[in-house]
Amino acid sequence: MFSSSQSLDCMSDPTQDQWNTALKAVLKKASRDPAFRAKTITDAATAFKEAAGLELPPQTKIRFVEKVEETVIALPPWKLIRMK
Repeated sequence: MFSSSQSLDCMSDPTQDQWNTALKAVLKKASRDPAFRAKTITDAATAFKEAAGLELPPQTKIRFVEKVEETVIALPPWKLIRMK
């Protein structure tokens, strides 16, 4: 989790490091807080803002799922993959 001085508030596209850090914060909080876990499923954008201070760009759509009948591996949008 971030302090207010570490906020990742971004109207432009977040960097790969910002995505990684924010996702870790969301997953960590969702693993410990059942109410927050439910929020990740119903409102991922709010979950990112609450757990990591990351405001998702309006065009970014993220969905968390809890139960699936099959294994799903989604590739992130190409612009999120920044190979060095």
